[in-house]
Amino acid sequence: MTSSSAKARIEEQVDRSFSHLEANGTSDSWLDEFVSFLRSPGTFRRSPLIIHCRFDDGALRHRIVVDNPHLNRRLSRQFLPFLDRVRERLRGRADVLVLLSDSVYIVESKRIQFIEYMRHVPFMRGDWLEGDPVSSSALAIPDFTLQDENYRNEIASIDRAASHQPFSSRINLIKWRGRLTGPGYPDAENCHRFPRYHLLRLGAEHPDVLDARLTHYDNFPDTPAGNKLQEQLNALLGSTEPEIPPAEFASYKYLISTDGVASSWKRVANSLRTGSVLLMQHRWSQFFYPGLAPWEHYVPISDDMSDLLARHAWLDAHPRQAERIGCQGRLFAESLLSVTAIEEHFASVLNRCATLPHAGPR
Repeated sequence: MTSSSAKARIEEQVDRSFSHLEANGTSDSWLDEFVSFLRSPGTFRRSPLIIHCRFDDGALRHRIVVDNPHLNRRLSRQFLPFLDRVRERLRGRADVLVLLSDSVYIVESKRIQFIEYMRHVPFMRGDWLEGDPVSSSALAIPDFTLQDENYRNEIASIDRAASHQPFSSRINLIKWRGRLTGPGYPDAENCHRFPRYHLLRLGAEHPDVLDARLTHYDNFPDTPAGNKLQEQLNALLGSTEPEIPPAEFASYKYLISTDGVASSWKRVANSLRTGSVLLMQHRWSQFFYPGLAPWEHYVPISDDMSDLLARHAWLDAHPRQAERIGCQGRLFAESLLSVTAIEEHFASVLNRCATLPHAGPR
């Protein structure tokens, strides 16, 4: 798949995500009602960070709609500088809402209202889950880690490492470091629903194939079941391992990405850029995922990791094909996940919001 066809697939997904807004239109009254709804007590099970942004021919204003002080760095150090960098590319006037937290936890009785508002007001977030009407009704934009002003330096360091590490000389292991995040807080009763739990167990059982370790035990609940799981993993894996600088992953032939509480954020983009083979499990998608082709840019794996060892064995037996997949993944990242490409994608989504029709009276 060429970069032009991959980009076309990404743009097709953008078209689909705008279809309800272009059919329904938007208005200030819809926006005001949505903001009031979001601020109403009892809307969320856990407070997100949601921002209202208005741009008008280069002028930008923002306000916090729903606050989560723990996440304010994402606003001040990542999103606002990112917004300022794309300012000159913006045309027209639009109001948009942007989710800066990992996810949004709507009270069940409020979900239908929330979805209806998103059909009339642009609501942006970093990922979506196919079949989930809440996340899939949003407009996907580059996530906060890709917005970070230091991302340019990060990918430059990955590029240097990848260029000096031929695929054939890389360590013949699948490498992973991270946290045990997933659908909720992990404990001994629900851990089977966490892809990363299966990954960690496989790493303990097959260290000659997979080096997977936790960097933190910070999200386990302080409950008997939570403490039991932490004790089990500590006995299985030992103490935590330090985080690895992104460029060091280029020393390994195979890298792996699995969903956490949402998507794995910049892990996929960084892994592709190394030129190593990315083995990928995902149900959550980011803005660029529609452009990725399995077995061309990455190797798919199941949620429970039951096919991971077989995938590794096949890649190990077919080094030329493995190297080609890694190379195609790197070309994809260089073309469609550069800082310029990320900024242009975000600006194009914002500019399309400025062309939405005006909705009639409520």
